[in-house]
Amino acid sequence: MNLYPNKPNITRMLCSPLQNIFLKFIISMIQPKMILELGTFTGYSTVSMIEALTLNHCEGKLITVDVDTHVNQEGISAGKIAQKYFKLCQERCPSFAIHPFIHDASYILGKLQDNSLFPNNQCDFVYIDADKKNYLYYLLSLLGYSATNSTTTTSNNNKLDGSTIITQTGRSLLADNSYICIDNTLWKGQV
Repeated sequence: MNLYPNKPNITRMLCSPLQNIFLKFIISMIQPKMILELGTFTGYSTVSMIEALTLNHCEGKLITVDVDTHVNQEGISAGKIAQKYFKLCQERCPSFAIHPFIHDASYILGKLQDNSLFPNNQCDFVYIDADKKNYLYYLLSLLGYSATNSTTTTSNNNKLDGSTIITQTGRSLLADNSYICIDNTLWKGQV
């Protein structure tokens, strides 16, 4: 089913069935108690992970984050489509709580870092499938670091390109022996 027939480039954002089988396999093996998903879109990958947990009767929580900017021809947002599927999943697996957030991933990672969202929790599994240009920053944030670009200004106000400075800013959001799965890591060789 094509949820966005007038926007063929959007359907490339859906996980392929093969990717979802792989996600189910990984989730079934590691049985995480806390999952963080950056990039929800219609919730297809989220549902796959919950299905794997349902089969293993696991308990825990899944936090999923997306900015929800895509709307189909009927005016229904990807987030609304995802909410419908999440409700069905919650009914099938009530012991695993789904916490969807429609927000920028950097903001939610910051809230997890400063303990204002799910205090002292650490993720057993992270699936990153959001805006590709920010993958490095998401990864650093998960590890408790931030990156800034350094520039030097000379006496005649010319800026010299510097290097990226990585500093520790907080606690790691990853539990011991956790896993990170990053979609599109090669992204046509541009990442």
